[in-house]
Amino acid sequence: MRQAGHHAQAHRHHAGGLGDAAALRAAFGAPRVPPGRGGALSHGLRFSRIARRERGSPRRARSLVARFSERRPRNAQGDAASRDRAAQASPAPAEEAAGGGRLSARVTLAYVAIGSNLGRPVEQVEQAFEDLGSIAQTVLVKRSSLYRSKPLGYADQPPFVNAVALLDTALPPEGLLDALQAIEARHGRSRSFANAPRTLDLDLLLYGDAVVDQPRLVVPHPRMHLRAFVLQPLVEIAAGIAIPGIGAAQAMLEQCGDQSVERISG
Repeated sequence: MRQAGHHAQAHRHHAGGLGDAAALRAAFGAPRVPPGRGGALSHGLRFSRIARRERGSPRRARSLVARFSERRPRNAQGDAASRDRAAQASPAPAEEAAGGGRLSARVTLAYVAIGSNLGRPVEQVEQAFEDLGSIAQTVLVKRSSLYRSKPLGYADQPPFVNAVALLDTALPPEGLLDALQAIEARHGRSRSFANAPRTLDLDLLLYGDAVVDQPRLVVPHPRMHLRAFVLQPLVEIAAGIAIPGIGAAQAMLEQCGDQSVERISG
C-alpha cells in the first residue's frame, strides 16, 4: 500500500510536465519499442538452478499455454476494479501457505543424513529417499550411494546403512526438522538412548549457509565433521562443499581414516 501511495503522489507532482513530454515525442518521433521478450520472474520464490530447469520443462510450458489460452478478453475498467478488490482481500505473498504456515521468501539447499540398522536397512533407506521427496514445498535433488558402517558409541548392535540426500526446500529449518521427525515416526523410530539401534535416523546436516543454535536443532550438525559415514556420502554428491564454521568436508573426511565405511550400492 505504501507503493501505491508513492505512485499517486509522483503522478500529481509530474502531471504538469505531461504536455512538455507530448511535445518532445512529437518533435523526435515515437520511442522505439524493444522486441518482445518473456516476462520477468516473480519476486516470490527464487529457485535454485536445478529447480529452475524443472520450471522450464516442456510439460510446464504446455501447461502455461493452456492456462493463458483460457483467459477471457480484457476489460480495462473491469480488470482495474478486480485488481483493487484483490489488493484489499489478498494477504501478502509471504503469508500465503498451505495449512496456514508462512512461505519462505526463497528455497534453500539442505543436506540430510539417512541411517538405518534395524529391520531391513537397505529398504528403509531407499524408502526414506522417496519420503523425503514427498515433503511439502520440497524437491529431492540428488541422492548418494548407500554405504555400510560400523556403529559408533554403542558397539553391540548391527552395522548401519547410510546415505545423504540433497533437498531443495522452501521450508524453514524448524519446519524441515518437523517433517524429518514425522518420517522417522512413520518408520517406527523409537528414542531409547543415545546411539541406540534404529529403524530410521534422519539428521539435518546443512541448511544452506545458515548457522542455527536452538534447543531442538543445531545446524550444521554438531558431530557431522567427525563421522566418516556422513562425510563420505556427502562429498560424493557435493564435492568441495564446506561446513560453515568448520572447513572443507573432504579435509574432515581425511581425518576420519580410522573409521570403516564401505560403499554397497549406487
